[in-house]
Amino acid sequence: MRFKVVFSALAVLLLLVGCDASKRAQRHVRKAISLDPTIAVVDTIRDTIYGERVDTVLSLPHLDPQLIQGERGSVLLTYRGLDVSGSPLVSVVAQVDTHIVEVPVERIKYVTNPSTWKDTAKEIALWVLIGLAILLILRRVIDKLFQ
Repeated sequence: MRFKVVFSALAVLLLLVGCDASKRAQRHVRKAISLDPTIAVVDTIRDTIYGERVDTVLSLPHLDPQLIQGERGSVLLTYRGLDVSGSPLVSVVAQVDTHIVEVPVERIKYVTNPSTWKDTAKEIALWVLIGLAILLILRRVIDKLFQ
């Protein structure tokens, strides 16, 4: 008896784990790309990174303004006075050169075909069949009620 319960619980757990929508979507995308590789387009995203950050640091030993140059920017240290405990406050401004980062990204090109008269006829036929089925069900219900 316990074996059946444990087996059933594991089967349900396995079923729930396997029904992940994102995994199904990825599988469908991979299948679509394998059928038509032209739908996968490699695109480039460009992002401009500006570099300036102001921060405050306590108790630095140098109290004179200093400019430290690096290969991609500069750091300016300036003395701004004393805080409540008597430690010197130093303002740090780091400036780096603005640069553009380009990241290649694969995207899917969606192609939709316009509907033809055959598609429209199929849709109309489907709705007519659904309407007839509803009418038949209503007729049987009404016949049962009035007998």
